[in-house]
Amino acid sequence: MLEAELIKRLYPEIKNPTFKKNRICLHCETHIPDQEHATRKHCPKIILDGKIRDCKSKRHTENNQQEKAKHRSMINTMKGTSERIDAMTTKKGNTVTTADLNAYDINLSEPKSFEIKENGILISYFLRHKIFTDPNSKTHKILPL
Repeated sequence: MLEAELIKRLYPEIKNPTFKKNRICLHCETHIPDQEHATRKHCPKIILDGKIRDCKSKRHTENNQQEKAKHRSMINTMKGTSERIDAMTTKKGNTVTTADLNAYDINLSEPKSFEIKENGILISYFLRHKIFTDPNSKTHKILPL
């Protein structure tokens, strides 16, 4: 579709559009008429040939995709760790050794948050558990949150 035809369909209320300000849509780079509101940065949302054309939503979806992928990856890692902790506590109980954590691939350096007490005990907070690590005895006590 030619840009002139597209502009007529996007802005039917504007009879003789002018383009002296040289504004374009940030997504599809179609020209925005000078008569349109000055803050407009995207084409208006319309139904074109039975399909919804929404440049603003498409642009923001594309911009947020990488960040959403990172968040999904982090969430899946946390869920997997919680499932492995559940499996380990079912077999080994609530007090385990470092060897048990290693066998179940539970990495204490990847919690949601952690704190270190004055006596040296490390508390690692995971999705559904908190693990108390005693550095002297190298044992770990696992409690639900």
